[in-house]
Amino acid sequence: MKTNLLLAKIFLVALLFVQTVAAQIPNEGFEQWSGNNPANWISGNAEGFIFVTPSVNPLSGQFAARLETKAIMNNLVPAVLSAGDEGEGFPVSQRHGQLSFYYKFSKTVSTAYLYVSVGFEKGEDGIGAGVLAINAPADSYTPVTIPVTYINEEIPDLAVILIQVTDQNLNPAASGSYAEIDDLSFSILTDVNDENAVVNSFVLEQNYPNPFNPSTRIGYQIAKDDFVTLKVYDIIGNEVATLVNSQQPAGKYSVDFNAAKLPSGIYLYRLQAGNYIQTRKMTLVK
Repeated sequence: MKTNLLLAKIFLVALLFVQTVAAQIPNEGFEQWSGNNPANWISGNAEGFIFVTPSVNPLSGQFAARLETKAIMNNLVPAVLSAGDEGEGFPVSQRHGQLSFYYKFSKTVSTAYLYVSVGFEKGEDGIGAGVLAINAPADSYTPVTIPVTYINEEIPDLAVILIQVTDQNLNPAASGSYAEIDDLSFSILTDVNDENAVVNSFVLEQNYPNPFNPSTRIGYQIAKDDFVTLKVYDIIGNEVATLVNSQQPAGKYSVDFNAAKLPSGIYLYRLQAGNYIQTRKMTLVK
């Protein structure tokens, strides 16, 4: 009897801390469509002007969402998708720590970009948000994670997701730039202050905010006691900063990177913990 109760408690704790809840995002894999409109999302499509269509080249399932910009009367019109039946969000009942998804991105001019934001509200007040602007093209499906930062300890009741392909200058030459999006998911925010929470994997998170100026935060976790280095390099491989260079116990960490003395551009940050190595890109825009 005691053994059964113990197993039940372990199961509940595991469920609380490691569960990934994709189903709370409506039509998270973009499998359901009504014509050119994904179910439970609002697009900018109008009669004669189609910006969002089902892609038949998904990461999984039958479809993904394709967002393509168009120039109308020499004016660029961004391609936009907003989650929820009215495009104003959908109900949630938990604090989610990040939004993850897969994307492809092709652009016709260098200033086109893919923009994704996620926000959480309590009542009518915003209590958490994460934003990511993607500039680099991606020919194959690429995973990305947007961390969410909260301003208080409240539990949100509404989530808002906005996906957009656009151009920094609304240049009509950006017409034809497109992104394909698939398999969105939320991860429940763990209680980083709980000493009993188990970290069982190595993770290097996408920095937030990104792009940034001049500071950004990099989060990571290590699964065992190890010697950890976290270094930043410029795009040609020159080391520009060492953020971590020490022995660390298993756990979750974050470190701030200040690039005030560096020029704008793309930088790489590289985490090494024992045999584990991972590198991500970040963009400094001044």
